[in-house]
Parts: sequence; C-alpha cells; structure tokens
Amino acid sequence: GFASAGGFNGSAIVHDFAFAVVGAGGKANVLPEDALGSHAIAFSSVSKNTPLYAFGYPQAASFNRDLTYCAGGAGFDSRLGKATYQLGCSMTGGASGGPWYGTFDESAGSGIATSVNSYRYSGGDAMYGPKFNSTTSAVFAAALAATGNTIVGG
Repeated sequence: GFASAGGFNGSAIVHDFAFAVVGAGGKANVLPEDALGSHAIAFSSVSKNTPLYAFGYPQAASFNRDLTYCAGGAGFDSRLGKATYQLGCSMTGGASGGPWYGTFDESAGSGIATSVNSYRYSGGDAMYGPKFNSTTSAVFAAALAATGNTIVGG
C-alpha cells in the first residue's frame, strides 16, 4: 500500500510500516531476537486515551540524536478520518520508524508494539503513526512465511 500510493499522502501513511527479514548470522544457534532482544506486536486497535509510549532518535539540536520517548493517551488524526493514531509528542525528524508500545513496562523496558513514528504536521505538537491491523498482520505473516526466518519490524 505504501509503495503504490504515489507519494507520502493519506493512502501511504496508513501503510507506513515495514518488516525486515534477517537470518541467524553471528554465533551458531543464536537467534537474532535472543542476541538483540525483541518485543511482541499487536494487530488490534487501540482505544482513545489508551496509554502509549513512542520511542525514537530525533535529530534536532535540542535532542542531540539521543533516545527519546513520549508518553500519553492515544488520539486519532481527525484530518485523515481517524485512520492513524495521534500522540502528544515533540520529537522531530529522525524519530521516524521508532516503535510505539500500547502496553509498556517501564521497569522492564519491554512492551507490545502497536504502531511506529510516521509523521507530524509542521508546527504541531503531536506525532502520528499507522494503526497496526489486519493489513499489517498480513504483511508480517507473508514476510515470515516467505523465509522461515526472524522478522524485525520498523
């Protein structure tokens, strides 16, 4: 859906996610998720005001490309008919692709991925991300079935 949208528009934004197929590599018999860590993924809708945590490496000087996160209640982009999530967040360019967790344990540093940083409006104070849904699940399943390897999201 993203590649055929003809540009970064409303059609592309709802499909602004990707999964990379990675092989075992490194030490014999060590899976990438064991060596690097991993998080679960959810393909169901998040309700309004559900706590969300968005992570990224924004590039603006005030952030210095450090790992940054925003937390708050889920909202929806009314300009796109509520087709994507909204989260109050000041992260800038460079944060794109960072994960959003709908269930997050701050003490353990782990959660369930439910979206990714996708876009923000100029002068705005929110980040927006696609809803992981049945389409996202189908892309994930196709990538997994095509290789039998570990899948890494982004």
